[in-house]
Amino acid sequence: MLHHRSRTWTDAWRLLASLTVVMLVAGSARVEAASVSLSWGAPTTNADGTPLTDLAGYHVYLGASPPPCPSASYFSVGSPTPAPSIGDVLSSRVASLVAGAMYFAAVTAVDLDGLESQCTQVVSGLAQADIAVSPSTAVDFGTVPVGTVVDRSFTVQNATAASLTGSASVGAPFSIVSGGSFSLAPGGSQTVVVRLLSATAGSFASNVTIGSNGDTISRTVTGTTTSTPAVTATLTVTRTGSGSVSSAPVGIECGSTCAETVTAGTSVALAAVAASGSTFSGWSGGGCGGTGTCTLTVNSNTIVNATFAASALPGAPPPPGEIVVDNAASGVQDGRRTFTGTWCPAYAANEFGSSSLRSCGKQGDSYRWTPAIAVDGAYDVYVWIPAWNKGSARVPVTVRHAGGTTLRTFNERRATGGWILHGRYTFAIGTGGYVQTDDSGGAALADAVRFVRVVP
Repeated sequence: MLHHRSRTWTDAWRLLASLTVVMLVAGSARVEAASVSLSWGAPTTNADGTPLTDLAGYHVYLGASPPPCPSASYFSVGSPTPAPSIGDVLSSRVASLVAGAMYFAAVTAVDLDGLESQCTQVVSGLAQADIAVSPSTAVDFGTVPVGTVVDRSFTVQNATAASLTGSASVGAPFSIVSGGSFSLAPGGSQTVVVRLLSATAGSFASNVTIGSNGDTISRTVTGTTTSTPAVTATLTVTRTGSGSVSSAPVGIECGSTCAETVTAGTSVALAAVAASGSTFSGWSGGGCGGTGTCTLTVNSNTIVNATFAASALPGAPPPPGEIVVDNAASGVQDGRRTFTGTWCPAYAANEFGSSSLRSCGKQGDSYRWTPAIAVDGAYDVYVWIPAWNKGSARVPVTVRHAGGTTLRTFNERRATGGWILHGRYTFAIGTGGYVQTDDSGGAALADAVRFVRVVP
């Protein structure tokens, strides 16, 4: 038993001979928190050469400059055994330091009676960042209307040579959407998504706090929500001739409702259906053109016109340069009209000719019209859709032409009876082209198709 306050071992001056202050590269992102890792060999004998059997632990003195040693400012590290063996290594990690700063350390040994050895030599090293977070500055979520979701992403990277775990948190009305907890291999990274969503107007600020290994890094987040009403714009549809126009999203049914007010920036799709005895000639205004569905973004008050032209009467002989293939009677196939599945009389209003058909099997029904093209060239292809409110809103109609096949879908539930342009296509002489519909989108109609040659 020793009878003096300061204890001396043979190994005292070698106590920190293997002390290592570890510094790992943290990458280019700015970091605020870091740590140092210390290690040293344990003493094994007393000054008189007898084995050391009453070791309690160590006092570690650490500072930004060489620390007074011994002094009242230290932290303790317990010894796993009172009698260390040769080769035993102790280690300690000190967190919550400043990354890149130089730190100085010295160690003493303490026995079970609280007697302390002489101080080791002072060693020094740079504090190493455990985690890196980008962006490295405050993040502003901007100004958005109340109830609007805004997300921002942060990247957390493990800057150590060992695996680590951690978590992220933030105050309301901000929240962590994903990446709130993480487990990262050395050098690994993970995205933390932070969301601003407030039901009330105001200016908000909080800190995204990311912690791991006892260290924390914070990023300030700010955002403003306003109750200012959204900017609106009115889309107006005008018509020339006989036909109707509908919109998606629902709002315009022109006929009856030809204007709709929407939030500025809303995308609207307009579809035209010609009335009986008319064909749809095309769109104008609002950036729309052609005869297909017009899709436009309404940023300000906009007017779109749909033009319909009178067409030949149902059942009338087609004019020169036109080919009309009407449906055959139910159950009849003749080469120009072929089908699969089952097709029953539709008894629809405004049929072309004497009848029209509807799919009535258990799916797998298809109907094909095959024209005999006498002059090759470009043709406008029309489909006659009678008025039948039991049809599908998405009936596929495919045209096989010299350039391949083209598929369009039609809303047969809203049709009023008349020709609807499918498109302009090139056909070779013969019977290689066709028009085909099927019930893959629901109940389908089969009436007449029309090929109008485009004169060069």
